[in-house]
Amino acid sequence: MIPWGLLAMPILSASIASAACCYVGVYVVLRRIVFVSAALAQLGAAGVGLGLMLNINPVATCYAFILLGMLFVPLIQRERKVSRESILGAMYAVAASLAMIFVAKSPAEQHLMESILFGELLYATKDVALRLGAVTAFTLAIHLTLFKPLLLSSFDPEFATTLGIRTRLLDGIFYIVLAVLIGECIRAIGALLTFAYLVLPPLTALLLTDRFKSAFAISISCGLVANIVGIVVSFHYDLPSSPTVAACTLLPLIVLAPLALHSRLLKCTSQR
Repeated sequence: MIPWGLLAMPILSASIASAACCYVGVYVVLRRIVFVSAALAQLGAAGVGLGLMLNINPVATCYAFILLGMLFVPLIQRERKVSRESILGAMYAVAASLAMIFVAKSPAEQHLMESILFGELLYATKDVALRLGAVTAFTLAIHLTLFKPLLLSSFDPEFATTLGIRTRLLDGIFYIVLAVLIGECIRAIGALLTFAYLVLPPLTALLLTDRFKSAFAISISCGLVANIVGIVVSFHYDLPSSPTVAACTLLPLIVLAPLALHSRLLKCTSQR
């Protein structure tokens, strides 16, 4: 029998985190900055590792590393000689290496490394849920307030500029909110699950529908389903919870993507 009372707080924490990440993730996929989110998540993990090694507040070092990485994003976007993906790949590799080195030099090596990189949802507390709730409320409030201009600048920035929308300002707000969200989620659920939420449910949603409002709802729904299935499976089979949930975020894509592809093929055939 599943002890829902014991799993209530982990499921609540995962649901709060996934609601924000899966929503913002639609913009991440639309803007084609998946590698940016991966690099920022790994930089945050490296920042936490540095804080633990130096025995200082890991939250401060986590945000410091993420904000430092954000300073390079505009430079990366303007670079033409080298592809953006190669620069972000290098940033990710360096950040991952630093995270391992920093944690290796701190006291409880293995346990801290797993906590930073993978998280452990089964040990989520009320304080974790409250912090995630505050950051999620902040994130969704900003995004819903700027919904139309932010969506247009993400989908077609050149057209948005012709309409008088200040796309650079919106980009700055978007990356600041993304940095705050990633920083808090890394503390609570780990870098791996944070990145999975930002990519897999939104990718599934955008494959299933061309309507952006529906994409947000589908993305969040996929994240919520993955949370419940992943946490129950991890508890039942004694598996690490965050990596199990991260793996379960792939399930909707595996199940629904072939159906979406079949539907589009039928639509193309009927139009001919």
